[in-house]
Amino acid sequence: LNLTLPLLEHEGMQAEISRLRSTWLKRRAMLLDMQSRVRQRVLQLWQQIQLLKNRRQQMLQAMDYRELDLDRSRTLYELEVKTNLGNAMVAISEARFNQTKTEFDLALAWMELELIVGKDIETGEAQ
Repeated sequence: LNLTLPLLEHEGMQAEISRLRSTWLKRRAMLLDMQSRVRQRVLQLWQQIQLLKNRRQQMLQAMDYRELDLDRSRTLYELEVKTNLGNAMVAISEARFNQTKTEFDLALAWMELELIVGKDIETGEAQ
């Protein structure tokens, strides 16, 4: 029976184990950091979506007001009482632009959230 024990490889083995452990710990820290960033972005997107939903409601109410103001201005213009029809038309165009921008921002936020999560939020199906 012949037993061979390498004396110098023990230190080399410990160094290799330490190197592999440090690599594993570094990669684990990077993974945890990335998970934290993703969670933070999902929270930001969710808050942005809630804000945009509220803004969309405000834009719908603003559009109703602007349409009524346009009708009033159009009537006064036809009766030749006032000539501020152009101002009302500019205001309604601005309200339409703001409403469209809000809808676009909301759709963009939903799409980004769906990409991060990896599934369709509305149907719940995984992609």
